[in-house]
Amino acid sequence: MNILITQHRLNNRGDSELYTLELAHRLIQQGHCVIVYCPRLGPMADAFENATIPVVDCLSNLDNAPDIIHGQSGLETLTAMIRFAETPVVYVMHDWACPFDRPPLLNRIRKYIAVEKTCFDRMAIKVGCPSERTMILQPAVDTGRFWKRSDLPGKPQRALFYSDDLDQSSLADLQAACDQHGISLDRSSAVLPENDNAAETMLPKYDLVFAHGRCALEALAAGCAVVLCSKTKSGPMISAKEVERFSRFNFGMRLVPHSHSKGRLSHVIGTYNADDATEVTSVVREQAGANRWMSQLVECYESAVEEFKTTQDFWTTTAKIQETQRMAEFLAAWSKEVDLVGVVGDQPSVEESPETPVEDPTSDGDSLS
Repeated sequence: MNILITQHRLNNRGDSELYTLELAHRLIQQGHCVIVYCPRLGPMADAFENATIPVVDCLSNLDNAPDIIHGQSGLETLTAMIRFAETPVVYVMHDWACPFDRPPLLNRIRKYIAVEKTCFDRMAIKVGCPSERTMILQPAVDTGRFWKRSDLPGKPQRALFYSDDLDQSSLADLQAACDQHGISLDRSSAVLPENDNAAETMLPKYDLVFAHGRCALEALAAGCAVVLCSKTKSGPMISAKEVERFSRFNFGMRLVPHSHSKGRLSHVIGTYNADDATEVTSVVREQAGANRWMSQLVECYESAVEEFKTTQDFWTTTAKIQETQRMAEFLAAWSKEVDLVGVVGDQPSVEESPETPVEDPTSDGDSLS
């Protein structure tokens, strides 16, 4: 199949960037033709170049229509739909609150896919995606690429913060907590350049990793113990008892409800258990393999293409007019929701958004300062 993947930006090692890199790489390995459209190219674009994945920042030079558009980010998806007006779409949402991730409600989008339960709630409840076309398909990790490290030590010695970089206050809290336990701390931004896709060789060097979302999944697959942690908030150590439940949230923002504090982080580090972490890795490597994820996603592509070919309702003049009107409605709503001055910069994070749910699935009611 000829597949066009849309992406809002390629600035850093965020969840959607890593997802797109893994997806495009595996689709190409399976013999599909893949092009990534992203109007905001940054350091991560070099990782795609190094992996021989074509990336374009303008669609005008693409003459041949793709068989399917894998949409991510509403505006970029709509741009691709207008450019290729007779191509069906499968849309994937990665974020609970980010305005850029809101999908348009259009008949040509044959499947709305959430990467985890929080995003599914946004699609179903806040956006109003059709229930019969909305599903959860959790991301996977390539266990052939992320090999399992040697046995963890009884006491962690090296730790890594694996995500967007920390602010100075949060870094100080995390550093102090690690110092209390005699653990050295590195940051992925310092040891892994944005254009380097060698996380699989970096992660096995560490015993303990602070991460969330896809970064946490990769660290778990590599055999590390993982504390759920974003650049401003933290959660628990991922345990064998909770790993399957946490995976339904893609180890994401609903699981990191607490602001960073030295006391809380130190307490969580103290729950480290090498045997339990090894069991967690076994579960992740068994259940989060990439083959099943890829086969389900390709099935969604094929189903969307077949529906679009065989359903005459897509081709009537009335249907096309209605689709154009919905596109206009989406653009009007989008312009009200998004601060256009800030579009080129960083998109707001979930933890900074007032829409972030107050639900804390990890809390036991205790408070640590």
